[in-house]
Amino acid sequence: MKKKTFAAILCAACMSAAAMTGTGMPASAAASVQQTRIMGDLNGDLAVDAVDAQRTLHLYVDGLAGKADLNADMENGYVDIDMDGQISASDAQSILSYYCRTLSGKQPLWAEYRDVSYVTEASDADGNQGVPFSKTGMYVEIGCAQGAPGETVSVPVYIAGAPMLAGFQFYLNHAGGAELTGISIEGSDIYGSVDEVLANADPECGALIWVNARGANKSIRNGAILGTYSYQIPEDAKPGDHYSLTIERNSMFVTNEVNGAYQYTLLDGVIMVQ
Repeated sequence: MKKKTFAAILCAACMSAAAMTGTGMPASAAASVQQTRIMGDLNGDLAVDAVDAQRTLHLYVDGLAGKADLNADMENGYVDIDMDGQISASDAQSILSYYCRTLSGKQPLWAEYRDVSYVTEASDADGNQGVPFSKTGMYVEIGCAQGAPGETVSVPVYIAGAPMLAGFQFYLNHAGGAELTGISIEGSDIYGSVDEVLANADPECGALIWVNARGANKSIRNGAILGTYSYQIPEDAKPGDHYSLTIERNSMFVTNEVNGAYQYTLLDGVIMVQ
């Protein structure tokens, strides 16, 4: 396992996803229907500050004293920063660190506070494991979403640290009981003009594949969206249910250089049921 700090993935994928309410409408259009929440915001005032860090620490202490349940749920799950299912002192510390960095004018990333895996090899087309990657410094962050039973939610997938790409194959799992209903690549800022790319999305297997038709590398900005996955939450889902979103092992990101495949650090996403 490795942790690295990266400078420019769009700040807090969970924040952008949480800006949608349980009704699927923008928060401004449905404020009276469902309260909007964001990562790190325990008191629901749509700000991340020292008060949230302090209350999270108090919640942790109460849990140690048997006065509170430290299992992450729909009420306190916004401060389970490392997404391990438990509210802890480290979550409070992460919130305080995040807040302090905003005071200095920085744009911190929740991704920096999660446990991540460092993917150094993949499976080949025949399923054989151990295909090595050579280039380093790349990150993939799967967004987070929340919604009500039966609702369809959108999950963006971000990329950073891969300044040049000639193509990729990306496979996202089916999130347990949540049904993958579609993959959108329209509006992405990495695909370029139609005559330059061959792009395909297959919801049947969660695949998103892009290749530069001319075999050339394309400049990729940090924070670019690879694609957006849509999932329907099961009708019988219960508030507090979680569906993890992880990348499949045969995903690969390449340049047109010899052995030009990127190792990558993956940050999983999650769908939370309201």
